[in-house]
Amino acid sequence: MNHATVTTAFYISLLVILPIGLLLMILWIRKIIKSLSKSIEKSGLFDLQMISFKTLIFMLPGLLVFILFSVPAIYFNHLLKQETFCKEMIKRNNLTETRPELQKKCGSLDIDELLRNSNLEK
Repeated sequence: MNHATVTTAFYISLLVILPIGLLLMILWIRKIIKSLSKSIEKSGLFDLQMISFKTLIFMLPGLLVFILFSVPAIYFNHLLKQETFCKEMIKRNNLTETRPELQKKCGSLDIDELLRNSNLEK
């Protein structure tokens, strides 16, 4: 993937996909809050550990959806950091062609573009 693709995908995942996950989690909270409060009132005792455990169990699907929707932003952020690392590796080692160690560490990125961009920054 080239730099423009990775950057675009990162911003789309950060500005579109992540808020959708947050919205779904908030909707889940609104859906279960009444049944959660009824369940806590039925228990009769005020035990903070029991209340927090019930809240965690009731909220688990919403949290899992939010985590699932945040994975693309985390992945594309990792690719942006990997791109920066690969550019630095090319600059410091004065690489001008594709080598096996470069292919191994930067194989998911466009290596030709990395070689061009890192040579322009010197």
